[in-house]
Amino acid sequence: MADTKPLQIRTANGDELLFVEGGSFVMGELEGSESPAHRVNLTYDLYVGKYPVTFQEYD
Repeated sequence: MADTKPLQIRTANGDELLFVEGGSFVMGELEGSESPAHRVNLTYDLYVGKYPVTFQEYD
């Protein structure tokens, strides 16, 4: 049986994390030069925060 990971978890302090499967995707904008499109390769699976971290949370 394949090792399945939950798509969303909640940490002990209440933060919500989302599962991101490793792989390739294009990040940025196809038009314009402020953030040009480029390929990103995630070499492993990871969890990322569902919401941005505020300075107050960080400090």
